[in-house]
Amino acid sequence: MNEAFADIPISPEAQRARHSPLEDIFRRMTRFGPHIALAAGNPPSDAIPLERWHECFDSVLTEQGTAALQYQMPNPSLREWLADWMQRLGVACQPEQIFLTNGNQQGLQLASRLLLASGQAALIERPAYTGILDVTQKRGIEVQSVALHPKYGLDLAQWREVCSADPRPAAAFAVLDFHNPTGFRADGNIRAQLAEIAGSTGVPIIEDDAYSALRISGDSLPSLRAYPGGESCIYLGTFSKMLFPALRLGWVVAPVAWLPMLNGLRQTIDLQSSAIMTAVAAEFLRRGWLDEHLERLRHLLRERLAAFQEALQQSFGDHGEWEEPQGGLFLWLRLPEEVDADARFDEALAQGVSYVPGNHFYDDGETGKNELRLSFASAAPKDLRKAVQILARVLLPAKKVG
Repeated sequence: MNEAFADIPISPEAQRARHSPLEDIFRRMTRFGPHIALAAGNPPSDAIPLERWHECFDSVLTEQGTAALQYQMPNPSLREWLADWMQRLGVACQPEQIFLTNGNQQGLQLASRLLLASGQAALIERPAYTGILDVTQKRGIEVQSVALHPKYGLDLAQWREVCSADPRPAAAFAVLDFHNPTGFRADGNIRAQLAEIAGSTGVPIIEDDAYSALRISGDSLPSLRAYPGGESCIYLGTFSKMLFPALRLGWVVAPVAWLPMLNGLRQTIDLQSSAIMTAVAAEFLRRGWLDEHLERLRHLLRERLAAFQEALQQSFGDHGEWEEPQGGLFLWLRLPEEVDADARFDEALAQGVSYVPGNHFYDDGETGKNELRLSFASAAPKDLRKAVQILARVLLPAKKVG
């Protein structure tokens, strides 16, 4: 820091935000260069229909001209499509209730600012998505956490206890479909109970749904807002995983009375979503290409997950534990307590593989050093097999890996 500015006071929130261990990991990955990336939550690049996106961009620019490059009101055709999409999740809403955002992280930020003030408490899962930790801890929000086990699920009794306490949390956050980082999926019973707890205790749940479209087995399940008691919950959706991340386009469904306040908060950040990107997305959806695209995407995820699990069984065997996710992008690997995946990250990267150490998903930053979030989505099956062999050599040095 330039010493001339050392005495200028910086806000507490900015001070809390200055350190990002996860960002540091991705910077180290970038400096290292090409490697087998099991860290980033990217959908498969080879699933993106590039020629079709060329057509959509060309169509929008041809039909709208420079108007596509100017400020516009929220895209009405996209909001109509999203209202129909929400029907698939059991949520009846009008296009006017769809609030567009620049990706899901902005939805989390807006929902956090809507319901939580510095000094209040939020209820989160443990482990939790790092983006949820960012919009709580870095804003000065106290976090109370409830254990989430990738096999047994959320401790609902403890969730109810925390929500019924005095003082109670002002809001809660949950990822119900293919949880980031554990891959767990909440069944209908868990969803129904969470919605009932939200309704009976007055603690609304912010449902972060980035992955439900990436279901590769099992049945589709409704959003919390579809269950009795879930009317006060906020639903956050995104196109980042189902279409492509650089689209930076998401949406919010919330109680109608809250929409003007969400809009007012949005005005303090960036005014509106990109008119051209929303128009291009709407064109892709209008042409009816989504279902075919998702079928291709799910096929690749299913194929890669099968290869990944086979490789894990061969290389880790009884030395690791994991559950097979029904979809999404991630698998959560738990190793013996003495393994420190955080300390061995640089060695793994030097040998050509990246991952995210599990401690970055815990509110204390220390728990879970023997756990890893691994993305099976971006690499081809042969590269996944190679990556698992490298991980076993680095993380289980006492075990001879062929």
